[in-house]
Amino acid sequence: MDGGDRAGYMQICGAVDSVFITDTMGVCSATDPWTDLSLLTAAVVFTGMTAPGLKNSSKIDSETTYTGYGAKWQCSKITAVTVKAGHIIAHTKVLL
Repeated sequence: MDGGDRAGYMQICGAVDSVFITDTMGVCSATDPWTDLSLLTAAVVFTGMTAPGLKNSSKIDSETTYTGYGAKWQCSKITAVTVKAGHIIAHTKVLL
């Protein structure tokens, strides 16, 4: 693999087994645990998150607004998320 091949590979590396989640969907549960959440809007407000792979995930709730297009949350296992405002994408697999 040369530099050009690697650059093309890296551009699509996160686009595998994804789920689009909006604030109108209620609680979204993973059929396979998610490993990555990416923010698609200017901000997101979580009502709740179940993430056995993320210490203190119970502290991520509706009291905090997270901002920044492309912000990411990554851990070994995220099993459920509820979004009060904003849109995110959840990835089941992230290839590196």
